[in-house]
Amino acid sequence: MRRLFRIVLGMAVAYALAGCVIVLPSQSVPNGDMSISPMSTVTPSWTPQARTPTPVASPGQPAVYKIPDVTGLTEFDARGQLSRYFTNVTTQQVQSEYVDAVAGTVVRMEPAPGTMATTNQQITLYISSGDVVLPAELIGASRDEALRMLSQRGIDSANVNYQYQDTLTMTPDCVMNVDPPTGSLVSRDTKITLYIARPIPPASSPSPATYSYPSSTPTSR
Repeated sequence: MRRLFRIVLGMAVAYALAGCVIVLPSQSVPNGDMSISPMSTVTPSWTPQARTPTPVASPGQPAVYKIPDVTGLTEFDARGQLSRYFTNVTTQQVQSEYVDAVAGTVVRMEPAPGTMATTNQQITLYISSGDVVLPAELIGASRDEALRMLSQRGIDSANVNYQYQDTLTMTPDCVMNVDPPTGSLVSRDTKITLYIARPIPPASSPSPATYSYPSSTPTSR
């Protein structure tokens, strides 16, 4: 009897660990035997949670990363951000015509920010030299308009000089020429000379000549 009880108890423990329940009878069967009721499955109270797969590169393919936007940063800071994922970063110095392009900052990137690239993808940073190009539109512009264009490029009006030239062919107060010439690459503290048209004053009319005529009175002899 004890041996049978131990067997039944062991089976109950085993089935309990397997998620099943053993129901023992409340009364003993004659001859000292015990009957075992059919096993019933117990549904677990917790619900298995699905795991989100971690993004990985395709088998045999290198991992790719999104290129961050580092425009406006200094070259040092831009390289620091890119070096977390990319190993092939080059720079090229360029002039910029925008007043907010501080010398030594990134004004453009290739490939563009947001592009997906591998770690060995070449990334070129275009660094502002702080210089500006004198625009061709200065010629023919009024003096005030020329000052506005220069100011937009970071050239202070204190660095602009004026020279007036007489002309009959251009509108007065318009820029005839620029020194350095338009198209030149200059630093923002360069002295700029604007040659401004000035109308030629009209020539003064000569005074009428005065003549003295001889008297018509006959002279006596």
